[in-house]
Amino acid sequence: MTSDMIIKFFNCLKAEKYNIYGPEIQDDESDILELQEVPDLKLLEKVSARPYKYHLMPIREVLYKYKDNKLKEEFLKTKKQAFFGMSVFDLKALELYDRVFQNDVYYQNNRKNLLAVGYSSIPAKNYKTIFFTIDEKILENIVFDVFIEGTKFYAQSYKGEKILKKCGLKYKKIDYNPRKEDKKVLAIKKVVETSKDSKLWEELGKICLACGKCTIACPTCFCFDIESVLGPEKKAERCSGNCFYDDFTRIAGGHKFLNNPKDKIFFWYYHKFVRIPHEYGLPGCTDCGRCTAVCPVGIDIEKNIVKLLKEVKNKKR
Repeated sequence: MTSDMIIKFFNCLKAEKYNIYGPEIQDDESDILELQEVPDLKLLEKVSARPYKYHLMPIREVLYKYKDNKLKEEFLKTKKQAFFGMSVFDLKALELYDRVFQNDVYYQNNRKNLLAVGYSSIPAKNYKTIFFTIDEKILENIVFDVFIEGTKFYAQSYKGEKILKKCGLKYKKIDYNPRKEDKKVLAIKKVVETSKDSKLWEELGKICLACGKCTIACPTCFCFDIESVLGPEKKAERCSGNCFYDDFTRIAGGHKFLNNPKDKIFFWYYHKFVRIPHEYGLPGCTDCGRCTAVCPVGIDIEKNIVKLLKEVKNKKR
């Protein structure tokens, strides 16, 4: 793919009145911002420091207001937006969000005008991860509208086909065909599910600061709180939740179910690798590496899962 073709596609999106979001350097790191021009290809080849999710699920979003003794739902006025340059890992996260919030009218309102544009400078099947299977069928197993791979364009939706035709670009149609079961996901699920007594959690509990940066950077974390706002403008807001924060599991009487970093980090891993695969059949971690990159004490999620897998393997000997 020549950069000219990417520029042509990008300019076509602008001509079609899309607000385009993608990686851009801000404060010395790659954030997801509104783009006015095509980002540097080297920037597209890397996973951005920040996830795309906050443009679909805002940190704070008004759900409804109470006025004249009536409840009125509030929906964001969504414009056509394109997420440009999403990696395979970000598209797997989008697939999970679509599954989790398939009946959420607020998410669907934000999602309806989105064009998901994936990008890879190498064949997508050549990516490596232990968290889910990547092979020659990977483009069938991720969610996108348009995917740019090397010298090729792919479309998976009517929206994707429509815009590529509008741009005069040749493409191949690929149907979405999610895996019914993924052996890698199931293997990790089984290991984490039975790891409560592993010394790993003690080790991590001693160094984890419970700062919550990992969940903020994670593209798949979707927990939220509902807050009632009193005053002149009575309303209810959905705001991002964080299982590392003290108030996450606090109930009446001040009791908390998660009282220390050890319990919190085990809870987080268990949610990623056990509950999410069990409930949705998808990986709760896509191995994007963001949580490892932002962790102030260097906790590496991939190394920890590999360690648990080795523990089980050694027990079988």
